[in-house]
Amino acid sequence: PSRPFNPHPQHRYAPPLAPANPCPSTSSLNRLDRLDPCAASVDPRELHPSVAAEPAEPAEPGTAGIEGLVEAESESKEESENSAEPRPGRPSSETSGAPSPGLKLAGLKVGGSPEQRPPAAANFSKDAAFIQIADAFHQSTAKMPQEILWFKECGCTGIEIEAVRILRGLVARLGADRVKTNKCEQSSSWPAQVHEVLEQIEVEDEHLFPSGSRQVNPGSPPTVLVIHAAFLGVCGVNAHLEQAVQGPAGRKGLVLVSRSMVEVDRLDAEASRDCNRFDYVWVPSAQSREAFLESGLSKDRVKVLPEAVDTSAFSCRSAKVQPPFRSGAQALDNFLAHKPKQSFTFLSMFKWEPRKNWYGLLESFLEAFPEQYTSVRGPNGESRNVSVRLLVKTQILGWSPDDPRQDVPDLLREKRLSEGSLEGRLLVFHDFLNSSEIPKLFKAVDGFILPTHGEGWGLPLIEAMASGIPTISTGWGGHMDFMSKENSWPVSYDLVDSQNYGARWAEPRKEALIEAMREVVAGGALVRGKVDRGCDLVHQKYHIDAVANQAVELMIGSLEALHKS
Repeated sequence: PSRPFNPHPQHRYAPPLAPANPCPSTSSLNRLDRLDPCAASVDPRELHPSVAAEPAEPAEPGTAGIEGLVEAESESKEESENSAEPRPGRPSSETSGAPSPGLKLAGLKVGGSPEQRPPAAANFSKDAAFIQIADAFHQSTAKMPQEILWFKECGCTGIEIEAVRILRGLVARLGADRVKTNKCEQSSSWPAQVHEVLEQIEVEDEHLFPSGSRQVNPGSPPTVLVIHAAFLGVCGVNAHLEQAVQGPAGRKGLVLVSRSMVEVDRLDAEASRDCNRFDYVWVPSAQSREAFLESGLSKDRVKVLPEAVDTSAFSCRSAKVQPPFRSGAQALDNFLAHKPKQSFTFLSMFKWEPRKNWYGLLESFLEAFPEQYTSVRGPNGESRNVSVRLLVKTQILGWSPDDPRQDVPDLLREKRLSEGSLEGRLLVFHDFLNSSEIPKLFKAVDGFILPTHGEGWGLPLIEAMASGIPTISTGWGGHMDFMSKENSWPVSYDLVDSQNYGARWAEPRKEALIEAMREVVAGGALVRGKVDRGCDLVHQKYHIDAVANQAVELMIGSLEALHKS
């Protein structure tokens, strides 16, 4: 949250001013935390939760959500193959790329033979096992919501990308008839498959929100209404929701959810009051949850639902020889093409603002690698000269006074360096880059670094890990849900007062940052092992199906808890 003074500091998003480099066909909303989130290579599937599963045992008294389901063994793989015919759109092992493994989730076992069932923390299935889970949900004592109404942000923003990924998974889990979202006139440039899904569930704003005079049938499952629009601020509401809850029906039959996050260690008083108007607040990370709890919200109200990664666009391991990166942007293409034989290129990707700590990034890089070539000692003690380079893919924000075209020359003058002395080793690229090029960009570099002051989640970080490259960042923030010393390089930090926001954020320690960069450049088996573990974790735990399944679990548990209260 770094910008000129804002009377509501934790309302982290700027007014709807046009960014300097908007995506094609975008609205005037800023693109927030994500760089070029204008496309998502996806493989949506229209599935219907109608595959039979064995009924679950009754829930134990006092349990809530899926926790109340006891283990229910499904039919064997052979029995499954001889059961009802596949339904249209249901993926087979050929389409999903893997056989249908079993899945154990919160005490529920479905699908696959015993030898197929993965160990704890293994990959969630991306196929019909989820459909069987949905059926088991229906057969349990837990009630699914009547509808899921998801008001999302529009305008090629990272928040829109996040919402659409979750919605795709929910449609796959529950069917398009139970999921609705608002129609975006100006949106991301979605692939045809995503358009097909959105066309089934998008409605005009006035038709998304329930009428204030609606009739609520006693005993009917409630409707879950999610507000996921960052421009409204933390736990903000819009006029349509106000009208829906101020009518004669009030909040009857509705479960109100805010999808919000924060990048500092607490909220301001107004944001805390706003959040208490919702039944639940779904945050993407444990750090955000801690900040909300520190601000006075109850543990029962704040739940963690991570962001999803389109893992189909990224791969952990690929051929050593990559095709040359070609984006059509001459400066970027030349920088990546013309590099010394012995070189290592770091990538950093962020919008240009103080919260991303661009100053700390450049200062640490210049101190760690001051010369054209740096003598690097490898893991076996051998020395070699390496040209270490830094590529910054950034975005200039229309509402921020920060501008790399001025800030970088100023920093170099401060360090008594000339731009010519860094030619071929530093490129700050702020022009538009189609987001379909982002996965290729990750593969064209050797490592990723973002010494941020704080993240609600950290999409570029998790996508870097999903690409199988060493990833360095500050050891505090939402990204610590998926980063650890075992799979990446989180550096030590100090919590300090943030700029103008009445809260704290992290200041990464420069010495630790330099040490991490040098270790990554040196390489070796230990570095490769960390990278492999991180990439496997992301592909196993944060793909769209897994996150959508967690959303379903949250809804079931929430409805049970509200029913008991």
